[in-house]
Amino acid sequence: GALRVPSMWGTMKQVYVQEGTFFALYSGAGISLVGGFLACGIKFASYDVLKGLCQRHLLPDPEGKPSPLHRAVSGGFAGLAAQSLVFPLDVLRRRLQTGGAEAKRKYPNVIRGLWRLYCDEGFVHGLFRGCSLNYLKTVPNTTVYLALFDLLQERM
Repeated sequence: GALRVPSMWGTMKQVYVQEGTFFALYSGAGISLVGGFLACGIKFASYDVLKGLCQRHLLPDPEGKPSPLHRAVSGGFAGLAAQSLVFPLDVLRRRLQTGGAEAKRKYPNVIRGLWRLYCDEGFVHGLFRGCSLNYLKTVPNTTVYLALFDLLQERM
């Protein structure tokens, strides 16, 4: 027969029974917020710096407005930089969200969690597991939205 999937309320009840608290529903929420704030800050800060570099070195036009190519390249590299720096937090967040109480014991805080991931699984296979696939999603997205944001901001 078909696999019976519990309702939202059934899932919430199951999490409460297994974990002993409703706060378990928010496992990894703090690290998600920190990672999101850091990623946005890195993206926007590096985008402006990279836009200037692209304008000076890629199809140089230091006096004119940045071209769409300058904006697109800058947005792509800004997304690459942000994702590269913040990705280990994303790996840790996923572990906390899917690992239950055992993951909370194994990764009690961000620093110890990242260190444990590094020691147990290594730099590439632990801290950056799945990063290359994430680049395929994130870099095109960031390329478009930062360039579009910049163009729209210029027109306002």
